[in-house]
Amino acid sequence: RRQRQMCIRDRYMGTSSAPELLIPVGSIGTSLSGSNLSNISGVDAIYWNPAGLANMNNQKADLLFSHSIYFADMNMQYLAIGANLGSLMNLGFSVRSLNIGDIIETTENQPEGTGTVYKPTYIVGSLTLARQMTDKIRFGTNIKIISESVANISATGVALDFGLQYKGGNTG
Repeated sequence: RRQRQMCIRDRYMGTSSAPELLIPVGSIGTSLSGSNLSNISGVDAIYWNPAGLANMNNQKADLLFSHSIYFADMNMQYLAIGANLGSLMNLGFSVRSLNIGDIIETTENQPEGTGTVYKPTYIVGSLTLARQMTDKIRFGTNIKIISESVANISATGVALDFGLQYKGGNTG
């Protein structure tokens, strides 16, 4: 029985999912390595801390588009839109797409390639709700749908993010 459990556990070693969730977006949060989580505001907050969307600095709407180019022909596109719905809440949407280029299929018998080329697809869509709860507390949440497709295998999942910001004032 122990051997069977080891086999099942070992079968999943080395696998991962949703690598695109780890790639930061937005120039401010990325340049600060996320150290501004407690006070980020506006549409940038959708990725870093959804509670910050509640503080849009009296704007009615905000838009962020990012196109990042990485090594090995990888690139990522990110689009986020936030809207102030008055005293009710703030609402945001975002879409992220990671493109890692074409992959040539190789096998042990055909190390130069089989002639099959596939293109992995990684897409994340997000709905963000944020609200100023009191004069010092903001709360926000992201509801994400994550979709991945590599060759003939695909997966879809749902993720939730929750964020809280507390405005401490001059003395902390």
